[in-house]
Amino acid sequence: MVRRLREQPGPLRRICLQTGWHDSAAAVLPLCIAALQTTRLPLSLTLHPAQVPLVDALLALGLDHVGIGLDAATPATYAQHKQREWAADWPRLAAALDRHGPRLEIHLIFGLGDREQDFLATVEAILQRGGLVALFAFTPAANGQGCPPELGAWRRVQAFRHLRQTGVITLTQCRFDQRGRLRSFGLSPEELHERLADGLAFQTSGCPDCNRPFYNERPGGPLFNFPRALTREEARQAIAELDLDL
Repeated sequence: MVRRLREQPGPLRRICLQTGWHDSAAAVLPLCIAALQTTRLPLSLTLHPAQVPLVDALLALGLDHVGIGLDAATPATYAQHKQREWAADWPRLAAALDRHGPRLEIHLIFGLGDREQDFLATVEAILQRGGLVALFAFTPAANGQGCPPELGAWRRVQAFRHLRQTGVITLTQCRFDQRGRLRSFGLSPEELHERLADGLAFQTSGCPDCNRPFYNERPGGPLFNFPRALTREEARQAIAELDLDL
């Protein structure tokens, strides 16, 4: 595989190495990285939160990004879905963000039970430390429990991440209802439409050139993360799906 990628990478623009949580990772990952770097393609990898202590050494090997699968956004859902303690893992992650900022992509899954307000507070905390956020919509496995998030709530989360990451708003400008649903970004309807009209907010978020087609959805739609540029009509529809109090 590595030889073929060196000779003919085709349309590929990035390699992302997905890792498992195993004691051998610290010894094995540098070998994998060295082999994949011979392809000259940009290289990133994703770690479990328990592996955050490896971040410094792995970035020093020349990776341009490291992703951390935080997934859940509050202590309760983190304990439920990751089987770990937020109080132990978040401080280590926050310290790594303070050191490496935009070279860390924090993966968050919306739809695990977090309210919009609580989920976006964690997005804000990551961005305040200079990190980036890669958003995933919860997608149940075949015959699995649960369902994807409501599309309007998902679009609001996407729009917040984009507007906050580009410096247009902060969480304090936003208004939420008693159920924790985002109702306003604190922008006029005209400015909000102007800021979102290019559709970038609704495309896949993550490392450069990562588009993960159909990772969160079925080909028949709806598209939670667009793996390509949106048409003007698609962007207009996505903005309409925000369902805000304007």
